[in-house]
Amino acid sequence: MAAADSRPSGSSSWALLLGLGVVAVILGLVVVSNIWESLRFLAIMAGLVLLFAGVVGVAVNVRRGAGAALGPVVALVGGLVLLFWPDLTLKALAVIVGLTFIAWGAIQAGVAFTRPGEGRSGTLLGGVLILLLGVVVVAWPGPTLALLTTLVGLALVAAGIAAVVQALALRRG
Repeated sequence: MAAADSRPSGSSSWALLLGLGVVAVILGLVVVSNIWESLRFLAIMAGLVLLFAGVVGVAVNVRRGAGAALGPVVALVGGLVLLFWPDLTLKALAVIVGLTFIAWGAIQAGVAFTRPGEGRSGTLLGGVLILLLGVVVVAWPGPTLALLTTLVGLALVAAGIAAVVQALALRRG
């Protein structure tokens, strides 16, 4: 009886994975085939990522003091701006994302200098990398966002293909 109970579950899981894979491939191809029209999608996705990073960062750092939570608050604000204003021009999207990264990275690096102890070097390195990424996005908005959009689309296609392959393997097994 236990084998019969697990079979429908396995059967439905491979089909669900197959469906997810097909949807991911289609969405990825749509994004890659129409990069510039996908900027609205990119703005919404970037907004959601910044919002999530901000909420989690505030929750994690609130006990460490206002300085440690300030960087994630900047990310949260940047995410909200992108979510409430998704029909941005390429330059406006790059400036908002870039300035958010610059401010967030600078605050995080500053916090690393003022807070000695464990994790200081990781916090400093993370802050500097986020800051540098912000500078790159502001300095080269078109190529950076086009590359990012293309990579998101290709990642969706690759993840979709992997899900389809895994689903077919589950079905055979």
